[in-house]
Amino acid sequence: MLIISPLEQFSIIPLFLFSNIFYYILIIFFSFLILSVNSYLLNKLIGFWIVSMKGYQNQIFILMIIFILIFFSNVLGMIPYSFTITAQIAIVFSMSIPTFISLNILGIRLHRHNIFYLFLPVGGPIVLIPFLVILEIFSYFIRVFSLTLRLSANLISGHILMKILIYILLDYIIIAPLVIPIIILELFVACIQSYIFLLLILSYHNDILYPH
Repeated sequence: MLIISPLEQFSIIPLFLFSNIFYYILIIFFSFLILSVNSYLLNKLIGFWIVSMKGYQNQIFILMIIFILIFFSNVLGMIPYSFTITAQIAIVFSMSIPTFISLNILGIRLHRHNIFYLFLPVGGPIVLIPFLVILEIFSYFIRVFSLTLRLSANLISGHILMKILIYILLDYIIIAPLVIPIIILELFVACIQSYIFLLLILSYHNDILYPH
């Protein structure tokens, strides 16, 4: 029987002068600062990114910050009794919305009024064009929500499942071997979600550069 709700791990509570989310953001910030001070690790990381992400050298630093921020947040949330920042929709929105707006500003600077070709699929029947345009506009602006909900929902569901299994484990120690693969899988999800978030941003960036 669950004594504490599985959602309790995502609660924002006051600690001293600030909330728990503030202190975890500080931990992530100083982790990134330590990585930045260590020039060897940073150069290796940036060097890998420059080789593997041709065409994005001008945006490499901001993309790296987004990736490391999400990665550290996800992995830190795997520690027992810790707090998962990226499970908070407001936090992920604060990254998704500025990214989405900046991509649109870039598209307007590059293509001006031709940016509206994004909403007009090539080869569509003339009769269906008004409906296709409405559908394309809706699907385009829903991206900012899909970026947010995909990351938050995956982490929330995985962490809830882990906590429920841990509660069951306390009553039935025999199922311990079954919990370990779930924990490993959730750790893998926490790592891969930072890559997926970045991959979606690059996909949207590519759409802006080459509107159909």
